[in-house]
Amino acid sequence: MIMQLVRWAPSIPFIVVSDGGFAGAKLAWTYFKNDIALISRLKINARIYALPEEAPAGKRGRKPKKSGSSYLI
Repeated sequence: MIMQLVRWAPSIPFIVVSDGGFAGAKLAWTYFKNDIALISRLKINARIYALPEEAPAGKRGRKPKKSGSSYLI
């Protein structure tokens, strides 16, 4: 729904306020890439990591869930 609003009015800055359930990294990155501000609850001791790179095809084992480096937005 938010992405549709951005398509309709690209010049208006949007700020989305959500509860803790929407504090997912993929949603936050989608908003970040489209210049949408996201305000959400986050635990004070949360560790925020960069998204992992895509694993090469044919690599065995589990796929990584987080990158090796942490960062702050």
